This record gives sequence, C-alpha cells and structure tokens, in this order.
Amino acid sequence: FGAPWITSKEEAMLREDDVLMWRMLFLFMVAEYTRRAQMKVDPVHLVLEQPASPKSYEPEAVSFWDTKEWKGIRDEFKLNEVTFNQGNLGGLAPKPTTLGTTFDLCMEDYERPLQRDQEVKSSKQLERWAPGLMDAVGAATVKEVFKQTP
Repeated sequence: FGAPWITSKEEAMLREDDVLMWRMLFLFMVAEYTRRAQMKVDPVHLVLEQPASPKSYEPEAVSFWDTKEWKGIRDEFKLNEVTFNQGNLGGLAPKPTTLGTTFDLCMEDYERPLQRDQEVKSSKQLERWAPGLMDAVGAATVKEVFKQTP
C-alpha cells in the first residue's frame, strides 16, 4: 500500500494481518447470508477493529476505512462505524481507532483516565484494547447476543 521502505518481513506481517481481517469479514458475510436465507430473526454480530483513518490530517494516507470495499460491506450490512481514541478509554496512549460493528456503541459512556502508570516500551503493548473498549464491547455482547441488561 505505497510503503516501499518496509522490509519483506514487515510486508509478510501486513499481508497476514490483511488476510486475517478479510477472513473474518467473509465469515461474517457467509453467516449473515445464511441467517437471512434461513429467515432467522437474531442477527449475526461483528466487531472489527482497525486504526482510524488519518485522512483528515494526512490526505494521502491509505486506510481500510476509506476503501470502496469497506464502504460496500458497511452499506450492504448496515454496519456502524464508531471512531474514538483508546486513550480516552483508559488506554496506555492516545490511539485513534475505528470499529466496524453491528453494535450500537456510545464510547463516551466508557471513558476513563489515560493509564499513566505504565511506560509504553513497544507497539505490542498498544495492541491490547483499552479497558473501556473491552467494557463497551462486553456490555453490547451481553445486551445484544444474550438479551440481558449488563
């Protein structure tokens, strides 16, 4: 995606991440098409997390959320795009994030202070979802999938 400076190892990692993401989307699509064909009422749910699009401050950047493929899937399945900063949800650092999801999420309900007690030593630490994000998705799962009040 326009990053000729990356190593072959980094390129392989990016490709693996992309394949994993698309497999997840295809599984969701097949499950939803099957649900519709069987006329089942309960929807198939999806939560897909990726870095938020930087288009507003870096117009030449490439983002999954700006692709026609994502927009087609979003529109066909009436998915929500929820963009927020994981730092506002108790994360280790500011991390603009977007979810493509069937859930109706209000991330402001899960805000908490940035974790300042831990030093970020590697990007691996930032892969873990912020506590507020985990709480939001957990509560939505309990409400929408298990039909219970969280």
